[in-house]
Amino acid sequence: LDTAAGRLKGAAASKSLQEHKNGGKIVGHFVRDLLQDNANLQLGMAELREMLINSNDEIQSLRDQLIHHQPMPSDSSRASTLRAELEPLLEAPPASQELHI
Repeated sequence: LDTAAGRLKGAAASKSLQEHKNGGKIVGHFVRDLLQDNANLQLGMAELREMLINSNDEIQSLRDQLIHHQPMPSDSSRASTLRAELEPLLEAPPASQELHI
């Protein structure tokens, strides 16, 4: 909004300079060119600011994705295969088949 307000002020000042021909034409053109350059610079700054904000958001998104995609820390005591995980269960002593009454 500040950029739009600055551009409107610049356009209004430029138009008022064109209507008042009391000053020299050279000075009027110079001031009008300065106001136009100022408006263009403000617009360029707003575009750059928007690009910077967008790139910062994208960088933060990539950082978040990187955190979520980190490999799990390797634990040497953890089994690496299903067979290695199930072996202790298979090696358990069989339950007694005796029935006591």
